[in-house]
Amino acid sequence: QRARINLPDSTTIILNAHSSLRYPATWHATTPREFELQGEAYFEVAARPAGPQHGFIVHTEDGDIQVVGTRFVVHERGRGTRVVVAEGGVRVAVAEGATVGQGPAVETLLRPQQLLEFQKGDSVLRPQVVNLGLYTTWWREELVLEDTPFEHLVRRLEETYGVKVEVRDQRLLQRTLSGSLENRNLDVITKALAKALRTRVVRQGQVIIFGI
Repeated sequence: QRARINLPDSTTIILNAHSSLRYPATWHATTPREFELQGEAYFEVAARPAGPQHGFIVHTEDGDIQVVGTRFVVHERGRGTRVVVAEGGVRVAVAEGATVGQGPAVETLLRPQQLLEFQKGDSVLRPQVVNLGLYTTWWREELVLEDTPFEHLVRRLEETYGVKVEVRDQRLLQRTLSGSLENRNLDVITKALAKALRTRVVRQGQVIIFGI
């Protein structure tokens, strides 16, 4: 189940399934708004005045994402953090120690259409330009593909639905797909993908098998 959170300053947060977001019930005017995320969330942050007291910070196990006014997605499920910026910009500070929100080791600024994957303690950050549709449209119950490798879609399905995807025919992983899919029903999505790839798909509980 996805959850929609509307903050008093008109900021909108959409929390993906199998995710949690912790934040104070109230904020003081002189302190930044801070959140702790596990899982995935889309943020549409209202423009805020300059200054540290007006900051908007998302903490994950791997580091901090600092924002002024922007649209972006943060994903963290215990295997590193991924940040994708749709509009505006965010500053990422990688955590050096074991405590969430403390000890930044390395920082970088992300611009629109950039993706960054990082883990706690990373010393080099390599942003890359990506197709936003795969990462920023799930909250609209849609996946937009543009020459998207099937390998990326496999990961997306696992993250969104909490399933294990097996691909028996490894050649399928490098196939690319374009178009859009409704992101509402796992069985409908997997059957549509199998048809596009001209292969078979079988579901066995929480395991999806392609290329059998």
